[in-house]
Amino acid sequence: MTEDIEARISEYYGRLYPDREGLRISDVEDITSGWEARLLTYVVEYLEAGRTVREERAIRLFQGHQASQKAQGEYSLLSRLHEAGFPVPEVFHVEPEPSALGGPFIVMEYVRGRNLSEVLIDASKEEAERLMTEFTRIWVDLHRLEGSTIIPGFPEGDTGRYLDDLIAIAEEYIRNLGVGWLQPVIEWIQAHRGEVAPEGLCVIHQDYHTHNVMVRDDGRLVVLDWTSAIPGDYRADLAW
Repeated sequence: MTEDIEARISEYYGRLYPDREGLRISDVEDITSGWEARLLTYVVEYLEAGRTVREERAIRLFQGHQASQKAQGEYSLLSRLHEAGFPVPEVFHVEPEPSALGGPFIVMEYVRGRNLSEVLIDASKEEAERLMTEFTRIWVDLHRLEGSTIIPGFPEGDTGRYLDDLIAIAEEYIRNLGVGWLQPVIEWIQAHRGEVAPEGLCVIHQDYHTHNVMVRDDGRLVVLDWTSAIPGDYRADLAW
């Protein structure tokens, strides 16, 4: 299976960079840990000005419903976050068609390190406090970003608009999945929504936890898995 994937990645790179000499793909590994996408890591080598260039890369291969839209959306979001100096992996290419590897995918930086959950298990009290302080600071920094620079067409409005969107999505799910017994929950939210003090909209991750944050080998944190990010109320990120 690995040899087949290696050959297909090599073929893709050959089409992407037809002028690169000595192009070679090696050390392919499937390190998938999530349900929504596979993560493949590998090494790409080629000759440039007479010397060998070696790059470690990762492919996030999307699957399931709306995989192409998810790949393109996450690529766009990561590109803008990286440009804004936010700690995310650098992305290099997006392939919206499934033909090359069996699904749409993103070519991105391979972040060497361990996820924050694993690091915290072995960390001293002082190191755990430092990491969690940084983890929290990054989260606050996300909510302070200018939303329009990260998400095109970022809407104006506040918590009221966010709740309207959530309710509309929930009601569509109830209709499509035939789970009418959830309707009283929606009615309760509608009845009490006026009790929620409004806040301005910001970019929210919607899945921010220690399994989605990597600790690089040099100790810096990197935030992963942006498929669910949307304009919203920062308190929803905190609640999740």
